[in-house]
Formats: sequence, C-alpha cells, structure tokens
Amino acid sequence: MVRWVEGLKFVVEDDAGHAIVVDASRDAGGEGRGFTPGRLLLGSVAACSAMDIVAILGRKRQRLDRLRVEISGEQNEDYPRYYKRMHMKYVVEGDVAEEALREAIGLSMERYCSVGATVAGRAQITTSYEIVRKQ
Repeated sequence: MVRWVEGLKFVVEDDAGHAIVVDASRDAGGEGRGFTPGRLLLGSVAACSAMDIVAILGRKRQRLDRLRVEISGEQNEDYPRYYKRMHMKYVVEGDVAEEALREAIGLSMERYCSVGATVAGRAQITTSYEIVRKQ
C-alpha cells in the first residue's frame, strides 16, 4: 500500500507492516526526506542480489565476513526517465574463493534475482567485484 503524507512524500507499507518513506528530491519539488522511487528501485535490485550472494556463498561453504553492494544507474534523459544501465559492484570481505564469488554473481543475475530479472528487459545490468582479504 502507498499512502500520501504531504507534498510529494509517501509511506510505502507491505502486508507485514514494514514501512519506508518515499519522497522526491528538492530539485524535483520534494523535501528529500526519503528514498526517491528510482533510488528505491536501485536499492531493491542490489538487495535482491545481495541476498542471493549470501545464500549461495553459504551453500558453497565460503566464509563471508561482510558484503556491500554499490549500485549506480544511468537514466534516460527524456521521459520516461527509466534506467538504461545499472552497475553493481560487490565488495566482499572474508575467505571467499574468486571462482565461487563469480559463480554466485552469475547465478544471482541469471537465475535467482527476481527484481533484477524484472528490470533487465529495459536496463542493461553489469557487475564487478572486489575481494578484501584480512592481512
């Protein structure tokens, strides 16, 4: 459910009662007090894939200490301002084999990430990764 609060601010709630604030940027007439819908979409793609990565690496018995997914997107200049391109960089800390990480990313993007699959028909999604090992 989406409920209008004021101006261009809304609260998005799911059926379990979780809520998130969505607002337009100041440049677009909002107050910038929440995710913009586009940034929320980027975050959803990254979170969906991150969940896959954690689950897949766990099944592969890889020791993952931390995971960060940095996502950026390039929007169409004219309306509708859909995302033409998205890039996700996975920053992994732990004792993770490079081949296992590459395979996990591939499985996420090709088979498991439903949010990524939803936008992949319109946006080109690319990935990269970095493995940080403790010295």
